[in-house]
Amino acid sequence: MTRTTNARIAGLTYLVYIALAYRQWSCSTGPATPGTAARIARIAQHASDVRIVLVLTLLTCFAALLLAVSLYGITRDEDRDLAMLALSCRVGEGVLNAMGPMATLGLLWLGRP
Repeated sequence: MTRTTNARIAGLTYLVYIALAYRQWSCSTGPATPGTAARIARIAQHASDVRIVLVLTLLTCFAALLLAVSLYGITRDEDRDLAMLALSCRVGEGVLNAMGPMATLGLLWLGRP
């Protein structure tokens, strides 16, 4: 791909990444619940909202990976080592963010009737 195409993909992906992260944050904020039992009960009451947040989280992870590849395509001609470092950091971000929903899936499973 050309540098211009990579730049367009990176820009669009970054905007999508921000929109997904904001929507995920706005869906997942709520009153703090003390204790594990109360948290599981709250998750069980709002199971559809939790599922929406999980999907948004996974889409955000995919956007981070797409952003990593497109930014690497833009910066590899200037400095290959720096481009590889940025790629590694973005891939790490996507992978680490994908691990978080697993615990939430477990809590969702525990809270089902």
